[in-house]
Amino acid sequence: MKRWFLMLLPLVLPACATKPKPDSGGSTKATHKPIDGYAEFNGLSQAAGIKKGRKLAKEHFKRGDYQMLTFGLPGPENAEEITYKERLKARYGVVVSRMAGCVLSNGIIGGAMDYNATMTELLKEKFGVDVFEEAKKEGP
Repeated sequence: MKRWFLMLLPLVLPACATKPKPDSGGSTKATHKPIDGYAEFNGLSQAAGIKKGRKLAKEHFKRGDYQMLTFGLPGPENAEEITYKERLKARYGVVVSRMAGCVLSNGIIGGAMDYNATMTELLKEKFGVDVFEEAKKEGP
């Protein structure tokens, strides 16, 4: 039994040591780059967080990286929430991204709120509809 384990070890270790490869499905869409809320907004005032959140949303929108930022303790997702997020991503390329945990600052809250508000408006202009309401509707 010990020999089997030792024989498989060289096959298992390299797989554990490598990082997952990004999706290379030939997509022309921008690569999703999650935001680290602590690195981006912690230590900023709420006003500075709002300003930075707006700026980041516009930069991300220009490169086709559509995100909605969340923070806090993640709870269990039900099937409806999972389907909603899948529709947002499939129909509009919008990814819901957790940018911070439960420890928040005024800068993180302000940054996330204005990032989301700015991104929402830009997406409405681009698609001509409220993509979040549309994603709630059933269908492909």
